[in-house]
Amino acid sequence: MTGLLLQVGVSKLVLSIVLACAVWVVHRRVGRCAISYPLWLLVLVALLAPAVVPVPVFRAVSPAAGSSGVTPEVIGGLLALVWILGSTVLLAWTLLWAFRFQRSLKRASWPAPPELQRQAGEIGRSLGMRRIPEIHTTGARVSPMVWWTGGRVRVLIPRFLLDELGRDEVRAVLAHELAHARRRDYLVRWLEWLACSVFWWNPVAWWARRQLRIAEEWCCDALGVAALKSSPRSYARSLLRAIELMSQARTVRAPAFASAADRGSNPRTLRRRLEMIMARNSTTPAPRWLRSATWIAVVCVLPFGMLYCGTADEPERAPIADDASEAPPTPLAWSDEEFLNAEVAELADRMLEEIDIAAITAEHGSLGAYFQESFADLRGELSAEVEAGNLSEGTAEQFAAVTEELVDQLISRVESRTLNEEEALNQFVHGFVRVLSVHFEMEDDRITDEEAGRRIESLRRELRERENGDREYAAMFDPEILRVLKEATEELEKMEAQAKEALRKKRQNEHREYASALPPPPVLIQYDLPVFPIVKVKVLCDEKGDCKSVDSPKRRKDTRYDAAAQ
Repeated sequence: MTGLLLQVGVSKLVLSIVLACAVWVVHRRVGRCAISYPLWLLVLVALLAPAVVPVPVFRAVSPAAGSSGVTPEVIGGLLALVWILGSTVLLAWTLLWAFRFQRSLKRASWPAPPELQRQAGEIGRSLGMRRIPEIHTTGARVSPMVWWTGGRVRVLIPRFLLDELGRDEVRAVLAHELAHARRRDYLVRWLEWLACSVFWWNPVAWWARRQLRIAEEWCCDALGVAALKSSPRSYARSLLRAIELMSQARTVRAPAFASAADRGSNPRTLRRRLEMIMARNSTTPAPRWLRSATWIAVVCVLPFGMLYCGTADEPERAPIADDASEAPPTPLAWSDEEFLNAEVAELADRMLEEIDIAAITAEHGSLGAYFQESFADLRGELSAEVEAGNLSEGTAEQFAAVTEELVDQLISRVESRTLNEEEALNQFVHGFVRVLSVHFEMEDDRITDEEAGRRIESLRRELRERENGDREYAAMFDPEILRVLKEATEELEKMEAQAKEALRKKRQNEHREYASALPPPPVLIQYDLPVFPIVKVKVLCDEKGDCKSVDSPKRRKDTRYDAAAQ
């Protein structure tokens, strides 16, 4: 089930990407809302189209025997679980939001004044509407919208717009919302909600929803200008005034089911919308041949949404038995006792207890000779079974072939020293018993001869896959490869030593060049300085305590002799 769900999800993702790119190219070249709108709507409808026709693209892969851990099936189950949980949460949240919004409108909305009702009737008849929707006003800070959750369609005009806008501006807003009601865009809101909730992980669905609403606004602007029979400039001015008031009032976001007026949150989209209003061909319908070609393309492309990428061929599955005791056992691992049934596991344990490697080597010369003799005994028993009519010749050959491959593989691994004798004997016994388990199932009439042949062939494929893996592992330890790796390692070490030596010499040369570039050190010159005479200073103080210094009378004399005398 999870595999089918993921196949449908991948198919829808690829289809939506292809369709969205094609629609974007047509939208850029044609530039008419009457052509872009149905094409963007086609992207969402194709996502919701039931995928019931499989197209064989993927190849079925049977799970490997004894595989464990994180498998593609586990990853696929987790992805499917995340998909379902995300869709459930988004559906529940949007429904709860719509329910609370509906309950709030019942308390905060009331029928519009008679003058507004009369204007709605005039504009509705100009639009060709047979039944005018209910016009309500509300005190909530919301955008003008068309609201429908079953029953009568209602057009909501917030009170703060009626208080601030003029008569012509109110008529422009009313004409735009009635155009939504005439086109039944409230039904498209439910389709958008369902597509984006189911395929919430697909960014193309949200992009197509946004482009669909842009094209929808262009179409309603064209109908509004035609219904009011006013100039596009005055209609655009009224639109800008309403958007300015909604931005100042900070209106709350409407639920997903409401066809609410654009609040001008994207300046680029608003500018493009005003350009479409002012264009001369905005009110002129698209040529009939172009509209016909668009709807023909929609009808031709929509059936592709019912296709999904399936598997080329389903893997063979064993028939389900009526009695659980008669169901065929699960394919066994070669040397894993956990997957052997009680009878075969007991036989394997008994054989391992009775067998001694030393005794086998003494009696048969080598473990390989013992394997060969055991294989010869098995071939003789199979020939006897064929002669007795208990086993077909083809099945007997399959039994012999898989046993021979097991023996050859173990002998080769023992001789190449990639497997010790004890482990080789263990694998031989379990593999031999694995083959016998299929034979026991045949003797008890639990499986047919054809089923036994299929199981033996499955064991043979498993053995070959393991042999290929063993060869790749053994190739890693081939003596020639080890020798080459050793030589390469020695060469790298030699190159590293040479590089270090070159770097050391280079640094020595740099130090020498730096030392030679320095200026010579300064030369110390010794001078004999003259000996200056000693000067004595006397301090004289008067009776008031004022003191002053007086030079010695011998200042101008050579006092060296006085100092020497002292």
